[in-house]
Amino acid sequence: MKQYQIEIYDFKLLRKKLDEIRQDTNGIEARNILFHLFCGVDDKNYISKILDDVRVRFPGSHLVGSLSNGEIFEGHLTDPEFVLTVYAFESSYAEVDFIECRFGTERKAADRIRQKAEVTDPKGIEILTAKQGFEMWKVEKGLHSISTSVRIFGGVSLGHDHLHENAFVFDENGNYSERSLCVIYYYGDDLHVMTDISLGWTPLGREMTVTRVSNNALEELDGVPATQVYSKYLGMEMNDEFFANTIEFPLMLERGGFPMLREPFNQDGSGALTLAADLFEGEKVRIAYGDPTKIMEDDTAMVRRVREFAPDAILLFSCSARKSYWSYFVNKEMEPFQKLAPTSGFYSGGEIIRNKGYVHEHNVALVAVAFREGRLPDELPEQVYISPTMLHGQLSIVQRLACFIKATATELEEVNEKLRKIAKIDELTQLYNRRELEHQLEEAVNNARKNQTELSFIMLDIDHFKTINDTFGHVVGDKVLQAISLILKTVASVSGTDAGNASAGRFGGEEFIIVLPGKNGEEAVRIAEGIRSEVESHDFKEAGAQTVSIGVTTLRANDIDNDQISIRVDEALYQAKRSGRNRVVFL
Repeated sequence: MKQYQIEIYDFKLLRKKLDEIRQDTNGIEARNILFHLFCGVDDKNYISKILDDVRVRFPGSHLVGSLSNGEIFEGHLTDPEFVLTVYAFESSYAEVDFIECRFGTERKAADRIRQKAEVTDPKGIEILTAKQGFEMWKVEKGLHSISTSVRIFGGVSLGHDHLHENAFVFDENGNYSERSLCVIYYYGDDLHVMTDISLGWTPLGREMTVTRVSNNALEELDGVPATQVYSKYLGMEMNDEFFANTIEFPLMLERGGFPMLREPFNQDGSGALTLAADLFEGEKVRIAYGDPTKIMEDDTAMVRRVREFAPDAILLFSCSARKSYWSYFVNKEMEPFQKLAPTSGFYSGGEIIRNKGYVHEHNVALVAVAFREGRLPDELPEQVYISPTMLHGQLSIVQRLACFIKATATELEEVNEKLRKIAKIDELTQLYNRRELEHQLEEAVNNARKNQTELSFIMLDIDHFKTINDTFGHVVGDKVLQAISLILKTVASVSGTDAGNASAGRFGGEEFIIVLPGKNGEEAVRIAEGIRSEVESHDFKEAGAQTVSIGVTTLRANDIDNDQISIRVDEALYQAKRSGRNRVVFL
């Protein structure tokens, strides 16, 4: 296959170029020729003249197009704002379907695509859409069942002013619409299609829950107005510069084990953020930032994968936010692709790609689509990468700040993990503390009642512990507590309960509790006897021989609350003490 690209700024020159391409592709069937027209100016009269020139010279060929936020010509952002790309396949071909879509008809549109794919078995499906007046995620959901051998990709139309309202897509028949799907099906026994994606943004700060969202308007995170969250953590004011500031700090989430970004592009004055794509209540998100080093690493890894595919042509869908982020370095991200194969595309308001079987719209992403006719060549193109020398000036400062943020975030995570452990674990014995034990008890009771399973409890107390402290001092007393904690872990674990990790703790002073899910009274008494026997035979060194008294009980059907269980196991322990100590009593 061959790819030709034309920057359109003069119709006389356009016609000359088209005539040259027609001559060069002489003998290729019309259906084997596909045009992409990406337009940076909302001028339908101008577009119509281009369509007329194409139809006259290539009757029967297909043309698709979109209003765009930036046009990619030969691997760089171009100024003329109209780029025409010609794909001339040798044996493969394309078909175009222009599908009108409205609220409530998304499933019908998806069924139309899916049914055609099932009947005709394409190698790839490209979707261009302005997605106004319908919910794109519903269409995407309807495409999940298409055979995973079919590559699905595409882009969302967006104007140079970053607004979706005036965006549109079109085809060779002059169909223009902001409420449509322009779908291109690629066919050919010898055609190979590869898709890949690069993000590079890194999560920052704590995880938040989406608590209110409506029609892509994010209203609340953790019950707080979304704009207040951005103001609090990023110091952003609700003014005309809000969009320019937020696009570099999208929200990161995960779906199907794959990270995704959601770009805020507007705020309505009510505290809500308008997002470029769908987000659902209950999803977990974190604010993300662009780490130049991470972006380059992800881009370079994707370029290397594309290189191994040995493409004949490359189509890029890159988010407008990436263009804003890179500023005058923007071409550095695309140049390596052009070294592999002719590269065109556009800057979009959303990037569509199938990951792990699921079709999703992404934001702030770079999607690469590689085409090849025929088998892999004997030799691959030379290795290419994004040079780190681009990181100088303002971008170098961003890189250093990103490094600082990453290091600081790692340190904070380590501190938070220690704090989480401290909040649950008794420092001396490394068993659960009383607060966590009460939580474990409540969960165990709820689970046992829900699943109608057995549940038992052990409460033990070290006999004459005060004498140990008075005679040998608190240091020796602490050693006794630690030794008994190890016995609880060992004996209970051998008995089938991971007491050291899940359900054993220090209740206070010299008292311990073990929660035993799935154990009946007889089993719990046997475990308790094992603990009592092990303590009695243990060598506590300077503290000498020690014993424990143990109370055991089980959950009853008529237990109203956890207090009844605690009172009963405490009474069993009291009876063990009163009847001579160093024994187990079951109530």
